[in-house]
Amino acid sequence: MPGRLVVVCNPKSSRFPIVQRRVFARLDRAGLPYQQYEFGHERYGDAIVQLARFLQPSDTVLVAAGDGTANSVLQAVRQSTAPNVRVGFLAFGNFNDAAHNFGRGLRGFRRYNPLQNPLYVLRNSTIQPIYPLVVERGGETKAALISISLGWTAFVAAEFDSKLRDTLRHSISHLVTSLWHMLLLHRRTARQYRLPAMCRNYRPIHRWETDVLCINSRSFAGIMRTGDSYGVGDTFLLRGFDARSFWRSLPFIVRSVLFGRMHGQAVASCHIAFMNTENKYHVQVDGEPITWLSDQPLVVRKSSRPIMVLCTRKLR
Repeated sequence: MPGRLVVVCNPKSSRFPIVQRRVFARLDRAGLPYQQYEFGHERYGDAIVQLARFLQPSDTVLVAAGDGTANSVLQAVRQSTAPNVRVGFLAFGNFNDAAHNFGRGLRGFRRYNPLQNPLYVLRNSTIQPIYPLVVERGGETKAALISISLGWTAFVAAEFDSKLRDTLRHSISHLVTSLWHMLLLHRRTARQYRLPAMCRNYRPIHRWETDVLCINSRSFAGIMRTGDSYGVGDTFLLRGFDARSFWRSLPFIVRSVLFGRMHGQAVASCHIAFMNTENKYHVQVDGEPITWLSDQPLVVRKSSRPIMVLCTRKLR
């Protein structure tokens, strides 16, 4: 293997002991040299800059964490000046969309899951160029391998992330309390959240739509399928929907889950300008919520620079 093997992990994660047993112990038994990189001791932006500086040419980076850390590694690889860096994803998070999009494995923490075995990923993968999505506002940019969502769902995710995320790890009573809080949040905000000045490629969106999905993969949220591997091409799937109404969303969900074809437009770029009651953009980038002022329009486009990804499944 040319270059170093770097294993990125999150020592603050509740699943870090599992990572030690299923990743580091296996690499030690196999006699493979590696460098353990613990991500997240610094502030978010500083941690990405530090990882970008740490990377060297031809490094192979295995992300033994969840989708949040995986997205942070993506930002670091894009910022790094080191050429030929390759990235692989192991399934040690809550949803593991990145790991399951590029590999075949089992959901959950079963005794043997190939996507939790670094030896399986290293020995059975092919390197494929994946063109990420990029969302821009002025001079600020964020990249996503899987998806970018804008609107009310991202707003709720930000509320959930800031107030309730840690409570889910403690007890069933905390889980019930969190779900009840989410229901109250829906009732309090869903009817007030509007996107009246929103446009896709300068065309108006239907007035009842609250969210825009930009999807760059063959699957989304674990069970919904797009019918194409957009990440290897020059387009992504664009779809608007009303997250406030279950009945309006039902055909969209049924079609993508049961028939494997999410309805939408295949586009290369999208211009979005909207205003809500807070004058802010609520955006999710691979599940990580961010908030931007809506004083400038957003542009979502495909990146011209690919990320070299270790894939254990055929994407086309």
